[in-house]
Amino acid sequence: MFNPFRCSVAVLMLGAGAQVFAATAQELTDGRLPLSTPAPSAASTLTADDLEGFVGSVVRDQLTRQQISGAVVVIVKDGTVLLSQGYGLADVDKRIPMAPDATLVRPGSISKLFTAIAVMQLVEQGKLDLDRDVNDYLEFKVPIPRGGVPVTLRMLLTHRAGFEMHLKDLFGAGNRPEPLGSWLQHSMPRRLFPGGDVPAYSNYGYGLAGYIVERIAGVRFEDYAAANILRPLRMEHSTFEQPVPARLASAVSRAYPRSTRLAIPYFETVVPAPAGGLSATGSDMGRFMLVLLGDGGLDGERILRPETLRRLILPAPSGDALHRSPLGFEQDHAAGNRFITKHGLTTAVVSELALLPEARFGLFVSYNSATAQDPPGAPTALLDAVAECYFKRRSPAWRPLAMDAADSNAMAGAYQITMRADSNFIRLSALLQQLVISPLPAGGIRVAALSEPLHEAAPLVFRGGGDLTLAFRKSEDGGTFMQMSAMPLAVEWQRVPWYLDARVVLLAVKASLAVIVCTVLLWPMAAFVRRRRAARFGASARDEREHRWVRLVLVLDVLVLAGAFGLGGVSADLTRLNPALDGPLLLLYAAAWLSVLAAPAVGWMAFRFWRDDVGSRWARIHQALIAVSTLIFAWFCVNWGIAGTTLTY
Repeated sequence: MFNPFRCSVAVLMLGAGAQVFAATAQELTDGRLPLSTPAPSAASTLTADDLEGFVGSVVRDQLTRQQISGAVVVIVKDGTVLLSQGYGLADVDKRIPMAPDATLVRPGSISKLFTAIAVMQLVEQGKLDLDRDVNDYLEFKVPIPRGGVPVTLRMLLTHRAGFEMHLKDLFGAGNRPEPLGSWLQHSMPRRLFPGGDVPAYSNYGYGLAGYIVERIAGVRFEDYAAANILRPLRMEHSTFEQPVPARLASAVSRAYPRSTRLAIPYFETVVPAPAGGLSATGSDMGRFMLVLLGDGGLDGERILRPETLRRLILPAPSGDALHRSPLGFEQDHAAGNRFITKHGLTTAVVSELALLPEARFGLFVSYNSATAQDPPGAPTALLDAVAECYFKRRSPAWRPLAMDAADSNAMAGAYQITMRADSNFIRLSALLQQLVISPLPAGGIRVAALSEPLHEAAPLVFRGGGDLTLAFRKSEDGGTFMQMSAMPLAVEWQRVPWYLDARVVLLAVKASLAVIVCTVLLWPMAAFVRRRRAARFGASARDEREHRWVRLVLVLDVLVLAGAFGLGGVSADLTRLNPALDGPLLLLYAAAWLSVLAAPAVGWMAFRFWRDDVGSRWARIHQALIAVSTLIFAWFCVNWGIAGTTLTY
């Protein structure tokens, strides 16, 4: 139907990291497998000269091999900038080089770190409470579904408010964004996980957190961030304004699908600026990392108290998963180390900020071409290379548990990501991203997307080579959730019942579409043959009329299928997911619902053909296959939102 890859990118947009297996980890479920800090093994000495040659060779190879136009890399260590370098071109046509102190990049969801800091500044001042119902701060209400709990700022900063994924009007093609409060009110997604206990990455949630800052501070979020974070840190070439002010406009790097193609012809705007609206130079991001690795201040200016900064970056050692989750940050694994990170992704700019607090080390990298997402992803590959060279640690030894086989069978199944939408057509992306966990005969499990087996290292925690870990948990309602160390985002995977398993669903849908499409394509040929033979379908005008009506329903099904594919073409440019799409979407909904309502009639006609012996046996078998196929297609359209009921998505 619509382009699943683009939808999955949209899900991950604004910092979700483009790779599912990026050798990263978040705090694992409920802490059954605490991650130790193993002793370091021999590693290269980290010096400015050595770093410049090593990083330069890695990045230049990436630019060539992955057709990336340009990149900027900044590395800090022990309170000093060791490397600040641009590679390649910021503008291919004008041959303008990437420069760390002069080129602005779009770090995407790394913007969320500034939003978390803004919230924590107001918490320090006693103006906000992380665990208070956000409705107390808003002029509109965030509903509390039956059995749910109120949304709190802590939930927003840890992506546990349970909001569905939302894409409509999220991105703009150079236009000035709609006021944040207005967008939040008419774009509010439903809460898919209202209990506050399931992580589901949400750009909407961070937009809401930023709007609460607006409400309490009495100024736009963009102005608050400038006055309370950017200017105190002397980040003089950074802004949340969209498009950027005239004084900075010429310095913004162009963004490219790949280095050999034309640049995207507009400045991509993000309506919820707190979720992804930042534009910044590499040098400014270097100053930001120095603050994060220090005590919350720089050059005599402080933006956070040291104890607040620790709350922001490091998970608490005890408590439930909600209270132990980092506020704004993610966690990646590389070379045996746990890095505190944040990924950023816009239409064509791929970025990462990674910190190793115990080594007072920080890395910021931003690539201006979408091909930097290509697996394993340029930011991930660079971090892995640097960690292997300078911070390599021995992995702790472990042995598989004796209960491996029983738990392997119990955890097997298909899992869909919690960062999804179940109430509209975007639900298709989760179907097409499912992970299949299979038990192995000798014990252990295998993820379909990976080749190596994993074995149980602790109850319901499976480990493989390197840092790969899968941790499972049972929810109060008996559901099974999985967390993967190779996914940096605040998400889990939820096991689905057999009738939502992509292996079952896609097989059934493909078979039904094959019958429908082949029948439609062969209909003119069959009609021509009957005309040549002066034959009719059946013995009465009713038989022939119903035969013709069945074919018309199949034509409608094909048109619905074509419309869904067309929706995929539109979704390739996420800025087109706006009210201009409402008309075509309503037309698709209407056609899909007509197809759904016609499916039972096709089933009735197939039954009557058999009851009245209409046509040959093979013709009746064909009619039965058509009936089953139209019913399957109708179920698929309803269940996955092609026969939709909402313009909020």
